[in-house]
Amino acid sequence: MNEKKENVIVNGFFWRFAERCGVQLISAVVSILLARILTPDDYGKVALVTVFNNIMYVLLDCGIGTALVQKKEVDELDYSSAFFFSIVISFVLYGGMFVAAPYLAAFYNDPNTTPQVLHYIIEKGSIAIDGISLTVAVCGIKTIQQAHVTRNMKFQYFFYSAFAGAIVSTVLGLGLAYMGFGVWALVVQQVSNITVDTLVLWKLSSWRPKMEFS
Repeated sequence: MNEKKENVIVNGFFWRFAERCGVQLISAVVSILLARILTPDDYGKVALVTVFNNIMYVLLDCGIGTALVQKKEVDELDYSSAFFFSIVISFVLYGGMFVAAPYLAAFYNDPNTTPQVLHYIIEKGSIAIDGISLTVAVCGIKTIQQAHVTRNMKFQYFFYSAFAGAIVSTVLGLGLAYMGFGVWALVVQQVSNITVDTLVLWKLSSWRPKMEFS
């Protein structure tokens, strides 16, 4: 029994270590390449929105996922209830950011900040993802699935999903940057990263929410 437990711990450590190191390496290389293409102004605009995004991530987490992992016994009702609660919170937070966007832009005295926070723009046949804050809504879908994977110690799923997100976002971000999309390269990179990461994690995991809530 102890040997089996040790194998699980070593296996989990290996996959998490590989995930963190690999993704950080890709992120570092991409950041260097983007910094040579984009302007400091582009990074500045995204940084303004990221400040508020980080606050929303803290509010979104609020310990739900951790509670599911640490609880002695968890049933489907627990997972489903936590999932729908997380979804509601994430969209409430995103809606708050949507409404507050013009005021935040006025606070920073930069009207160009507003489109980054708000909505999708469809122009000349192409779609520009207008909202780094959309990652908050996606995180609400990912949080409980992430807790389920962690509880079942399927850490290789994190490796696959994180790498998929990093690769896809790298291709899109660098591609848009080279084509002269400026700040949108950073926006698409962040949104595509978390979106692909979440989709792959859901594809790999067997858990699905049921229509029940407590």
